[in-house]
Amino acid sequence: MTSLTMSVLADTLFLKNGRNIEGVIVNKDSDNISIDVGGGVVDFSQEEVRTITYASSDENEGLYVRFEKRKKKLEKEEAAAQAAREKSLEAWRQNSAHQDALKKEWQNEQHRIDAATKVVPVTGYDGHLLIDASINAKASAVLVVDTGSPMVLLTSNFIEKLNFTLADLSNVHKITVLNGEHLAAYVILRSVKVGDVEEANVPAMILLEKDEAAEKGFKDGLLGLSYLSRFHVTFDQTNTRLLLRSETVQ
Repeated sequence: MTSLTMSVLADTLFLKNGRNIEGVIVNKDSDNISIDVGGGVVDFSQEEVRTITYASSDENEGLYVRFEKRKKKLEKEEAAAQAAREKSLEAWRQNSAHQDALKKEWQNEQHRIDAATKVVPVTGYDGHLLIDASINAKASAVLVVDTGSPMVLLTSNFIEKLNFTLADLSNVHKITVLNGEHLAAYVILRSVKVGDVEEANVPAMILLEKDEAAEKGFKDGLLGLSYLSRFHVTFDQTNTRLLLRSETVQ
């Protein structure tokens, strides 16, 4: 078998299947031809080759220059692709670790929150916390959570919604709401429910006159201490929710 050095020949193989292979012949014998195509050496049998054309030494040198440029380009592209894969993998690892941490924290939190504690979602509004409520199991309300209000307070809209009569609204008082005095009737609500937490016989005040400023300030009313004082209340601002525990926390 005769072996040729890398600097002797460069050629084009015209194969019988119609393909053309350009490169530098590095080995040729009676049975096989080995050609360097820049990305590696490819072997062909003599039976596959129809004819060969050879390039000059200068053309051969130029071919190797192109090979080297292509090799460097491929190496650069591969390095960039590898860096992207590693970045993606690191991002996945960090996200996985974050998810594991969240899952662990959730499990720890569930362990801390026992059956006596109810979780009620709230939403933010103009610096206040809003909570969805059901009044007397018939009227829906959006109330501002207010530990500074001694009672649940409802707007005048609920006079009609709760079907109160004049007799129901005979116990009238003047109360101060949003730096103004308003007439309000003292009533006992059959029930107030927020989330899954329902309490019966809740004292409340209902405004007797419509007041747009008051309604704008606290939507349908205030969820005050006549309801909240029945629980140990915790505001979870991070997760935007209210924790209501029906017994004293030790």
